[in-house]
Amino acid sequence: MPVERQSVDPLRLRLAGLVTRFGVALSADDLATIDRFHRRFIEAGLGLRFQSTGRPPQLYYPTYRDLLLETDAAGNQANFLAAEESFQFVKSLQSRDRIVPVVGDISGPSALQAVGRAIAARGERLSAFYVSNVEFYLFGQGAYPRFVTNLRGIPRSKGAVLIRSVFGRYSSFGRPGDASQSQLHALDDLIDGYDDGRYRSYGELVRR
Repeated sequence: MPVERQSVDPLRLRLAGLVTRFGVALSADDLATIDRFHRRFIEAGLGLRFQSTGRPPQLYYPTYRDLLLETDAAGNQANFLAAEESFQFVKSLQSRDRIVPVVGDISGPSALQAVGRAIAARGERLSAFYVSNVEFYLFGQGAYPRFVTNLRGIPRSKGAVLIRSVFGRYSSFGRPGDASQSQLHALDDLIDGYDDGRYRSYGELVRR
């Protein structure tokens, strides 16, 4: 009786070959998770929408298409696909392995501190730090002082900024209809303001 051969998915093999070249030990479960996420992007395309584990999809979350078409208050599109020059810059970073994911607690004793040491060892300076809305949770957990301590230890350029996303009632001062707002905050002011007591709550921070 002939033995039926299982088909081999060339896309899965190619992806597995790419990620294993990075030198990080990956289990079969790790590779399966990477493949699942990769296929989600392929299947959903521009309709991709953020979804957290164990929580039903939230329809007010924007799709990838929504994000790409969004404009700032002046009507300008600023995403990396809005201009060929921006796309080529991000593409060049990716192709040279200059986009390095780091998983960790930004208020913890390892991940962000290790990033700071790596920056210092290379003689470089931090210019921008994207924190999303994580500060809201850090204040709630009483962990914000540790985050500020970690930020203080990272060599930074003059004019370095933190970029945050503000949601819910804290973004009510944005454009009508917006569910969130992005803010720039000079890191020197954030650290000095925390030290001198100006930023002792999330509300004080985002409504400064």
